[in-house]
Amino acid sequence: MEVQPENHLLEVGSGPGLAIRAAAAQAHRGPVAGIDHSTTMLQQAIRRNRAAVQAGRVDLQLGDAEVLPYADGEFDKAYTVNSLRHWQDPAAGLREMYRVLRPAGRAAVFDQPRSAQSAEHLEGHRREIRAGLEQAGFRALHSEIRHLKPVPCLAILGIK
Repeated sequence: MEVQPENHLLEVGSGPGLAIRAAAAQAHRGPVAGIDHSTTMLQQAIRRNRAAVQAGRVDLQLGDAEVLPYADGEFDKAYTVNSLRHWQDPAAGLREMYRVLRPAGRAAVFDQPRSAQSAEHLEGHRREIRAGLEQAGFRALHSEIRHLKPVPCLAILGIK
């Protein structure tokens, strides 16, 4: 995603706060926000990022991908890691990501299945996510399958 120190970042489905911590380290001059629908995950993320939250650099909230509590064009980059499959309405969530991004903002969807899947299944999943991003308005899509262990990971990037 080419994160810069001054970027304003949003993680949709922040889970236990691991990616938020990494994002805040990269965008150390810009605010980083995260939203998750699980109270348990939100509490873990707050504990894991306590210093950054207390310093006002990281904002973590309870909420849903389909109704993001942020202004239009508030972020330079938005991403989701292994959470798209848990959204009630993925198309609405991707539209919300598009809405909160500034012009030319970047979005990324990362998805690593829990178990090994056939190449055909991964390719179908990639096409499905790409189509969702395109329908939300993203362009200049790039996708790849990274062969990580124990299972491959999809990475799909788009520009507003």
